[in-house]
This record gives sequence, C-alpha cells and structure tokens, in this order.
Amino acid sequence: MNLSEAILKSKNKGRLGLIVYTIPGFPTGDDSNDIVAWLQAEEAVSIIENTIPVSKGFSDHANSTIRAAHSAAVRFATHGMVYERWTKPSLCVLYQSTSEELGFEEVCRRASGVFDGMILEWSEPNEKPYVETANRHGVELVQCIGPWHTTERIGEIMQNVRPGGLVYLMSAEMTGADLFPAEILGDCIARARSFRPDIVVAAGFGIRTAEHVRSLSHVAGLDGVIIGTEFLRQAEKGANAAKDYLREIFAALPLPLSPSKTV
Repeated sequence: MNLSEAILKSKNKGRLGLIVYTIPGFPTGDDSNDIVAWLQAEEAVSIIENTIPVSKGFSDHANSTIRAAHSAAVRFATHGMVYERWTKPSLCVLYQSTSEELGFEEVCRRASGVFDGMILEWSEPNEKPYVETANRHGVELVQCIGPWHTTERIGEIMQNVRPGGLVYLMSAEMTGADLFPAEILGDCIARARSFRPDIVVAAGFGIRTAEHVRSLSHVAGLDGVIIGTEFLRQAEKGANAAKDYLREIFAALPLPLSPSKTV
C-alpha cells in the first residue's frame, strides 16, 4: 500500500487519514520502540513519519520542540540510517544535513524498500533533480505547498507530484504555529487541484488538539492530518502519555455527515 492509498483507505471509512511524526530514539530507545509498535497496530494511524535524527541543519520550519527532540534522540538512534521495514506505510522526513553528509543518491539507496516516501525538511527551489533521483530508487518524494505560495509556484510544484501522489499542505507558518483559517487552506487545496485533480492532500503544522482536527474535517478537499510537535511534547512524558494524547485525536477523525466547505 502506498502513501495515498493509506490515506484514502481511512477516507473511505469515513474519517480523515492520520500521519504521526516520530523521531527514533525519542524520548528514549525503549519508549520509541514501544510507541512505534503501538502506532503500527492502531487502525486509525494511516502513515508513520520517521526521520534520521540530526543535531544541526534545521530549517526555519523546525521549532524548538523538534530541535530539542532531535538532539535528545541522536544518542539513542541507530547511526547510519539503518531501519526496519514497518507494517504501516512510512514517510521519512529528511533534514538537509543528512543529505549533505551522505549525498541524496545514497540516502535514496538506503531508503529504498524501507520508506515508502520521503519529504525534504528544507525549502528547495528546484525539486526536480531530487524527484528524479528518488523515483529511480522507488521512493515517492512528497511535495509541500503553503497558502503563501503563488498559484504559479503551486503549478510548478504540482509538476513534481507522481500520479495520484500525496501532497503536504503546510497549515501554519511553521511547526507548532497557529493554523491558517479554513477558507485559506481550502483555497490553497483548490488551486493545487486546478493543476492536479488526482492528488491526495494531508495538512500538517500547527495541529495540536482534537478540536483542531475537528475543524479541519470541514476544509473542502482535505484528506488527512499530520500530528507532530504536540505528539513529541506528550511523548517526552513517556509512551503512555503519547498514547493517551493520540486516543483523543483518534476520536476527532470521523468526518461530518454533511461536510461543509469551511468552518
């Protein structure tokens, strides 16, 4: 099952798809393993985001919680990007320092057969060479759009999306920031779909609470949500706290019986 299929499987069951961002080795090696095993068993989780922990090279998108979690995880994580294939589809968030250290070709070679997709954490002005390299290794390079992008720029980005591919909608200015209004997010999705009606769209950045998820369920054209910063905050308290938090999110995923375009 590829990334889009995992999201649409949830939509077909009447709920938003859910992507959860994890950092291997955070908050500890044992807690990390416990959390990932639990996420793989939970039907409400569509995709698990993974990453290679780093201590430098963050973009402006990464807030202080993510930076601190990465720094803590570096001492526990397996060095050299060696991971097991999970039962759930997985999406690797790649940080620029890892790409520069190993070379993007080598990153994709190691990712092949382990990760279903990859997303560049930094803003790359020319994604096409990265897309071509990832495709050679059978890895989907997920493209990102935000409400601040011009329609022309969105059109350029859509050219790099594989048929029926997953698109990451940045629903706030950075991770952990306040959500953009629903009508602005809906407009961004509509502009992207004017170029590529076949895409599957998941929103991430700024989604912290079950109420946020419920509000996003009314955004026209949105297929899934991504939980990151707040999940890491809860995971820092231990695996049980992380699970309790996500159970609240699970309860907010069902779609309205009569979806409206905006909230």
